[in-house]
Parts: sequence; C-alpha cells; structure tokens
Amino acid sequence: MSKLPPRRSTFAVVPRWRAQAALLLVLASGCERADAPRSTSPAATAARTPAERAPGAFDDAPDLAALHQAIAERAQERWLQGRATVRRSLPDDRDGSQHQRFLLDVGDGRTVLVAHNIDLAPRAPVRTGSLVGFRGAFVYNAKGGVLHWTHHDPAGRRAGGWLEVGGRRYE
Repeated sequence: MSKLPPRRSTFAVVPRWRAQAALLLVLASGCERADAPRSTSPAATAARTPAERAPGAFDDAPDLAALHQAIAERAQERWLQGRATVRRSLPDDRDGSQHQRFLLDVGDGRTVLVAHNIDLAPRAPVRTGSLVGFRGAFVYNAKGGVLHWTHHDPAGRRAGGWLEVGGRRYE
C-alpha cells in the first residue's frame, strides 16, 4: 500500500501576530461593520460624515477639511462634500445653461465660487451668512476654485451633487 502525502488545508495559516496586527489596524482606522447598530444620539449623529447624515442633520459648524486639501493640491474635478458659509451672492450666469452663483468663505480671506445649474436643479435660497452643505466637483483656479455639478446627473450615469440649505436639499 502506498503512502499518501499529508492533506493540506484550503485555508492559509496566518501567524497569530499578523492576525493581531491586522485587527489593530482595522480598529485604529475607525472601520465599522455596515450591519452594526448605529447610535442616534445627537453627539453620534453630529460625528458622522455628511454623506451618512440625513438632509438637514448637519451641525452649525463649517466643514472645510476636504475643500482646504483640494485647494492645497490644486485639484481638478475632485468630488467634495462639506459645509461652508456664504460670503456673498452674485448675479446669475445666464450664458448657456443658467447658473446660480455665490461665494463660499473658506477662511484666510479666500473664497470658492459655487456655480449651481438652475436649469437642472431648483434654486437654493442662499444669502450672506447662510450655512450651505454641498456635494459637487471642485476645480482649482487662481481665485480659489469653482464648485460645480451641485445637481443630479440628468443622464443617470453617476451620482450627482447637491446643495443643502435650511434642512432641504436642492439637487
């Protein structure tokens, strides 16, 4: 009778230290299970990212981290989401597709122009001092940058953007 080689497991054996290191990395990165129950306390809701919050559920503080990074990197067509205060409303751009225009204050005296297509989305009721939540494509320029695509994608090919004012989304 011939001797058979020992049977191998189909699962890789991972040294214990590697498994522990991987677990520590996951815990340190703040990852969580998608099916884990989520707290609905005000503190937990405020700590979530803007994408995870329901419309109107953001707090009253600007959220400019992603915008500052995009400006520093002179980003082109980078999708961003955050909150900022309106510094000034501008006249609509009526050349081609109509755009509602206003400036967001991003600190240090800098501004970013928002060009919100009002042929595709409702006008957002912004005025100086309004806190505006946003999701859109950012394009850096010498004046700070432009945030556009703050509306749905009419062709349905990609997730669109939005503006949020006073608890209501305009997409």
